[in-house]
Amino acid sequence: MNTKNMDDNELTSALAREADRFSAGHGADLSMDRVMARAGEIRRGRRMRASMVMAAVVLAIAVPVGITVISDDGPGSTKEPSPAAPVSDEPITIEGLKAGAEPQDGYVHAGTLHDGDTEIPLGKGGEPRALARLDGGFLVARQSLDGSGNLEASFVGEDRSGVGAWPIEGGFAVSAGGNVGAFAKPDGTVVVIQDKGAEYLEPGRIPVGSGFAVVAVQGEDCSPDSPDGGCTIFATSRGEVPANWEVSPGREPQLRFPALHNLTDLNPDGLAAGITEVHEDLTTCSAVLDNGDNQLWNTCTAANRAGKRVSTFSPDGEHLLATGSVGSGMGDAELAVLDAKTGKVVLDLAAVDQAVITTMVWEDDEHVLAVVTEKGQWAVLRIGLDGNRELALPTETGTDDLTPPYLLPEG
Repeated sequence: MNTKNMDDNELTSALAREADRFSAGHGADLSMDRVMARAGEIRRGRRMRASMVMAAVVLAIAVPVGITVISDDGPGSTKEPSPAAPVSDEPITIEGLKAGAEPQDGYVHAGTLHDGDTEIPLGKGGEPRALARLDGGFLVARQSLDGSGNLEASFVGEDRSGVGAWPIEGGFAVSAGGNVGAFAKPDGTVVVIQDKGAEYLEPGRIPVGSGFAVVAVQGEDCSPDSPDGGCTIFATSRGEVPANWEVSPGREPQLRFPALHNLTDLNPDGLAAGITEVHEDLTTCSAVLDNGDNQLWNTCTAANRAGKRVSTFSPDGEHLLATGSVGSGMGDAELAVLDAKTGKVVLDLAAVDQAVITTMVWEDDEHVLAVVTEKGQWAVLRIGLDGNRELALPTETGTDDLTPPYLLPEG
């Protein structure tokens, strides 16, 4: 077919004739893969009319009804985006899952730190209760051997060296770059470990309250003479009047985020997440604040005073882990992921009957690790934002109904 001197009407008529002729011949054998491959070669310009004719013929045969193909390189393109992959909302269970890779930031099992191919025995001491990954090693909190129930924190290097035995309350928090780890002593003193365990600092002490916990660290150098502007540690205190605190070297601790009953995390852009209300029936409401402490969204409405409890942001700050409004003493029965800026639910999974989620942490921007117990068995699941899941650590019987055999890094 010669298309060089055809006007648009002539070209349209010719295309129709060619489509009918091509269909009568061998069009039925054409696959959609070949259709899309051929259509991808279309370019503008009358010099390519012959190619456009054949692409149009192919499309007329393969999808003849209700389809309009518009070039995606024109300014008025209306090409629809590819549909999003379906999200799996099947209930959480440890049964019937395939094995995947081990947690990328390590874990503790049977008194040994596992970090890729490296195994570091923790030696004699109390049971590990909290873990955080730093550059050059791990922060580990262990049960004190004196029977008091208190915890002691130490730094365990990748070279198997150990540093310190500090009293700790709450858990650990780690800077985005991994150089700084922080925690709180029972008297409110904030402790910083940095530079692969080589430097120990106490940038400040929270003056009032009790039940202290460090929840976030901003900055990679907490030294008083840091050339990079130092660091800021965010912590909470409970006591009679719960409060949120900002602690920096060389400054008195400052009260922060008065709209939050309990700060749970900050993202790299400065968004703050936390619980805003705790009701008499123990239901809760949560919210996210912007840099000016203005509320971006919350999980409760006038009609529903029970909203999801938010916890930690993904490493890139785009998503926020959450769970049900009220947790049990054992753990949670729901794992949710919300859009950090809007609160829109991205993923919402319930656990099957007799299953409980005791730990939820981000492994990377796209995956959550969850320690799950079900019918006396324990496992670590890797759950993607699409809801797909696998075993990051295999199913195992716990030492008792309350103590998981695995401990994952937090912070």
